[in-house]
Amino acid sequence: MNLEKALTAPYSQSGVRKIANYIGEDTVKFKLLVDQVLSMDNKKMQLAAGSMSICVEHNPLLLKGYVKKLIKAASASSATDSLKRNVLRALQFVQVPAKDQGIVADYCFDALANRKEAIAIRVFAMTVLGNIAHEHPDLKQELRLLLESELSIGSAGYVSRAKKVLKQLNHSK
Repeated sequence: MNLEKALTAPYSQSGVRKIANYIGEDTVKFKLLVDQVLSMDNKKMQLAAGSMSICVEHNPLLLKGYVKKLIKAASASSATDSLKRNVLRALQFVQVPAKDQGIVADYCFDALANRKEAIAIRVFAMTVLGNIAHEHPDLKQELRLLLESELSIGSAGYVSRAKKVLKQLNHSK
């Protein structure tokens, strides 16, 4: 497969899956994919980001070394919802390295607290924060307060994920 050409095809879930299958667990191909995610070429980035999150779901170790760069890209004012959503979706499958947990937690708290963010972005941020909070109990109370403050006004998707994360937080005291 010619990755460059595949990333210029019209967006489709089947295209995303084909690219992810092509990348597989190959770290060299994965680096090329991440380079496209970070390129900020919106057309290529959307396919690349979706494929990246699928690859990481199957092999979380692929993301090692890219966390800080991806969070920086997702934090940019020009970042698309697709980029933010797929970066956070990928991060929910990995144990965020200790050195990157601060920047990831800050980004996730900002995304979660921002009611203008898409629900998918907010719920993936919730999950990532829940995972980090298992290692940093001091974050649990802050996350609990934020989630509980939105339960009465959140969308069905938000409420469902918030209840799941709250349950996990309460069981890991």
